[in-house]
Amino acid sequence: MSNIKLITDTGCDMIEELIKQEVDYIPLYVTFDGENYLKQLDDVSIEEFYNRLNNNDKNSFHPRTSCPSVDDYYNIFTKHISNGDSVLMLCINSNFSGAYQAALLAKNMVLEENPNAEIEVYDTMNCTYTQYLMCLKVCEMIKDNKDISIIKNILDIMKRQSRIFLYVDDLSCLVKGGRLKNVTAQIANVLHIKPILELKDGELLATKKAKGSNKAVDQLIKDVKDFLMDKNINNYKFGIIHGDRYEDALALKDILNEELDITGEIDICKLGVCIGIHGGPTLLGIAVGEFNNL
Repeated sequence: MSNIKLITDTGCDMIEELIKQEVDYIPLYVTFDGENYLKQLDDVSIEEFYNRLNNNDKNSFHPRTSCPSVDDYYNIFTKHISNGDSVLMLCINSNFSGAYQAALLAKNMVLEENPNAEIEVYDTMNCTYTQYLMCLKVCEMIKDNKDISIIKNILDIMKRQSRIFLYVDDLSCLVKGGRLKNVTAQIANVLHIKPILELKDGELLATKKAKGSNKAVDQLIKDVKDFLMDKNINNYKFGIIHGDRYEDALALKDILNEELDITGEIDICKLGVCIGIHGGPTLLGIAVGEFNNL
């Protein structure tokens, strides 16, 4: 059986941790002017991205992301199969990006030239921290010599048992990115209303509203508790996701740990460009995914 090479994209956060596990990645693109596209992580760091976003004039061009090209995927797939490896590509939620479709097109191109190659392209239906957890679990299974069919079965379980609960303090990035009407945002800001969002089964849903940041945090905790009801909490991993709110993320970590008495480590995950563009620096949330005993 050939070695399995895991690849993911920068819709997945905590890439630096995955690199330590010899995971390769393909960067999505970001543009700050609508003309020049930069590779996430390679050409622009997360810190530089938030510096630009924080200093962005309210009337200036709002950054946009773009998925990797078919050629980008073709090149990275070809590189690894030429080494004799099988390829497993874990893509960001296909509802958020065209990355999955581009990867499928590239796979077919490579297989036309190399019909004996093994390339699997998998839609995680997740992003940021929960996509990271899926990659981390694949690393474990590769070390245990699991084949791709078994790995995919476990991933199918994980993507159904992953949730992200979040809110955004400042709605301006959602407005600039076209995700929220300006009038709605103005009313919400005046009334201090914080929409609570949930990523479930690949869909980002506005599920509730809270008045003020403290109530929003209370609602996040309640949503996590409701999701974990009748589940073994020890089978789950947790991450606090944030745009540029490290101190608030630490505080939320303490609250979550106190409320749930979590035995394992709670990660702090700073959102990369792909999600940060839409949520902005004030996004704060909790990501949870089944991981242990799978």
